[in-house]
Amino acid sequence: MEKPTETIKLEFSTAGAELISAVHLGNRQEFIWTGEAAVWPRHTPVLFPFVGKSASNTIRLNNKSWPMSQHGFARDQVFEINELYTDLVSFSLVGNAEKYPNFPFPFLFRISYHLEGDKLTITYSITNTGDEDLHCSVGAHPGFLLPVASLDHFSIWFEKDGSGEVSFLKDGLISGEKRRLDFPNNTLPLSSELFKDDALVFENLESRKILLAKNSGDYGIEMEYPDFPYLGIWAKYPNESFVCLEPWHGLADEYNFTGDFSQRKGMMCLPQESTKELSYSIRFLTKV
Repeated sequence: MEKPTETIKLEFSTAGAELISAVHLGNRQEFIWTGEAAVWPRHTPVLFPFVGKSASNTIRLNNKSWPMSQHGFARDQVFEINELYTDLVSFSLVGNAEKYPNFPFPFLFRISYHLEGDKLTITYSITNTGDEDLHCSVGAHPGFLLPVASLDHFSIWFEKDGSGEVSFLKDGLISGEKRRLDFPNNTLPLSSELFKDDALVFENLESRKILLAKNSGDYGIEMEYPDFPYLGIWAKYPNESFVCLEPWHGLADEYNFTGDFSQRKGMMCLPQESTKELSYSIRFLTKV
């Protein structure tokens, strides 16, 4: 089989193992949010060892507790580069009680990026290097720069669902309040008002493939996330320059949650010496 010709130039940072740029080599379209500090100072952060916010910014297990910031700490760490090729780069982060006393559970966390033509596959690999079960969650938070700073020019197409139940957030936590969004022709027109109360959090979508597209058809982000049961969609209200499409294996705490973090929705449990791999892909499209 002939190898696809790369059409995208990628740039990465060891800080958070973050993809910071994806430029189409044909029309020079930049697809990744610029990380403008006054708006949102990130590009495509990884969420590990937790997705979302913890109640009281604290995690608990077996009557012990530790402070934990929203979305965990991996996004703020410097990763080691393990592989670097023209079409593949991989990073790793090693964790233990000495290095991260607020999460004293040993792990090896790897992130790899594999580019084939206009398709980028991102794989997370988590290994439990300790002698107890490792409870954790992981998710992606890529921000996509829009060629026109107006959400009204864009829609999201869902592969299967004609409607979806959205969970509301309260102070960054799952409030328990839900509402249903209808997608005529499986399409959700975007608007700034959709994100006035924070992200749209979908817990029960059947779709594992979505398309963010400009209504004129000359820009698109196609995402497939077969290994992730939840999806977040977010734009920072009232800014309309970017949209985040966020496949998650885990959710924030429910409001007033007081249980062990092992009981959070979507948490993974990795026995000693076991490894869990999850992948999702992005296609960068100049024509839909």
